[in-house]
Amino acid sequence: MKLTKKSAQIFVIKIKEEENMEKKTIHLEKGDILIYDFKSIKVHNYNTKDALNDQVILLEKNKKLLIIESPTFYENNEELEQYIKSLNVSIEGVLLAYHMGGGNFLPQVKNTQQNKPMFMDTKEAEKL
Repeated sequence: MKLTKKSAQIFVIKIKEEENMEKKTIHLEKGDILIYDFKSIKVHNYNTKDALNDQVILLEKNKKLLIIESPTFYENNEELEQYIKSLNVSIEGVLLAYHMGGGNFLPQVKNTQQNKPMFMDTKEAEKL
């Protein structure tokens, strides 16, 4: 999947067109998952409830998952990994910020770099 400005705009338009969005909350031991179901796509927001109040966004479509950010603390990593396993989806990639807090999160998944910051200029980002 190549993300461009146009595809991002189409994504936003499609979400706005969806009717009857369903929202539910799942309480886990440490954090909460807020699920926004737009029928064609689900957005899972993991609120870690940690000291930094981190948020992790999971985009799910057609049993495929794209993860944006990671929890910072080990306890939340384990909890979120268990939740993801329960979804029975394939993980297509993980997009992490340069700080790599939680860099040990899902190390087997492509697009993650364990303990190495990833720096990109605009041209490199457009290749994704």
